[in-house]
Amino acid sequence: MTETTITQPDDLLPNAFGKRILVVDDVPLVCKVVENQLKAAGFENVASETNPRLVMDLISDFKPDMILLDILMPEISGIELLKQIRSNPELDQIIVLMLSAAGRDEQFESLELGALGFMQKPITAIDFVQTVTGKFCLAKRLGIQ
Repeated sequence: MTETTITQPDDLLPNAFGKRILVVDDVPLVCKVVENQLKAAGFENVASETNPRLVMDLISDFKPDMILLDILMPEISGIELLKQIRSNPELDQIIVLMLSAAGRDEQFESLELGALGFMQKPITAIDFVQTVTGKFCLAKRLGIQ
């Protein structure tokens, strides 16, 4: 993924850029690139974690509005983390988007478990930021946030 500056119209979702986004991927470079893309697009509150074992504690501390969650990670998969997130009523309002090069079975499973969407790697910067912004809009319309 290359870094690109992207702007979104303020009237699309006025509060989107103040939302808190957590990026979870076991590859540090992926976390850094995704963070940089989101910040370049105007999202100010972005954190990342490469160790899936630390994610649940970080969710409690950071209180994200959205989690961008890789599926294929060592020790604890993104699917398992999604199950943990969805089993906790206090975390039920968090938008979860899955990021992965995983196949269709994992995509369908993540959607069945409550992910709001799935982005297939590799993702262009423009598609990535538009998807994140669009999911915030959808969540607002659905009354999730």
